[in-house]
Amino acid sequence: MHCKPLHQQSNEVIEKIFNVNVFSHFWVLEAFLPKMRERNSGHIVAVCSMCGIIGLPYAVPYSASKFAVRGLMEALSEEYRKCEETSAIKFTTVYPIMVNTGLAKKPKNSNFNLT
Repeated sequence: MHCKPLHQQSNEVIEKIFNVNVFSHFWVLEAFLPKMRERNSGHIVAVCSMCGIIGLPYAVPYSASKFAVRGLMEALSEEYRKCEETSAIKFTTVYPIMVNTGLAKKPKNSNFNLT
């Protein structure tokens, strides 16, 4: 994770962040939703981040990508909820605060009070 001011972020890094954090969700949906629609059954779970709720300074591209995931899941859930043919398909978004995934060593941030 590139934690630095937006003006120091490269276009390549921003594109990679969006490819991994946003576009991958569209590819997963493209792969699995057609069969779920046929069966009117299924559950899509997206792992987002609290950075999709609260913007994180020095991680603007990351936060923006997580806001995009949040918007994708909220809009898609509403779209399917309103359609009788697919109303049994469920959508869940998980918003962890900090996860030690190797992207950020010893994750901590003063914006999130973990106590």
